[in-house]
Amino acid sequence: MHYALGVLARTAGRKPPLIPTHPSRPSGYNCIMRRTEIQLRLAAALVVLAACSAEPSASPIVPATPAPPPPIEGAGDWVRFELYTHCGLDRSVIEFDGEHWEAIGPGPLNDGSGNPPAGFGNPSDYGWIVRIDSGEAGYQSSKGVPLFLQQLEAPPESGLCV
Repeated sequence: MHYALGVLARTAGRKPPLIPTHPSRPSGYNCIMRRTEIQLRLAAALVVLAACSAEPSASPIVPATPAPPPPIEGAGDWVRFELYTHCGLDRSVIEFDGEHWEAIGPGPLNDGSGNPPAGFGNPSDYGWIVRIDSGEAGYQSSKGVPLFLQQLEAPPESGLCV
């Protein structure tokens, strides 16, 4: 007798289950539920894989900053600028427009503990800078705090926060 006919002969008179059950699961857990579970896990894995394999952006992530301040009569254009502030503004090495600059205020240049004052990010602040004239520049922090800069005649001495 052919194998398929033998199976049919042995199962004659019995109704096959409408939804076959999985042998390793308790009754009531059926193959359709198992298939759905596999499909959901596969979909979740594909989402995670797609997120992890996304190509990184070419530019660094820079926090949002307000629009540039209004123009200053007789000054240059405001330029987006990253100011390193980790040790306070009084110890920052500021290089802009091919020159070295030091912060002169207004207001405190650190918080008293060697950190930047309120209104400036730490370790960097992403704001705007402008050359006002031959020896002065202005900076506006990402939170809108103004800072005046004075041009140095020579690069700063060591001992500054770098």
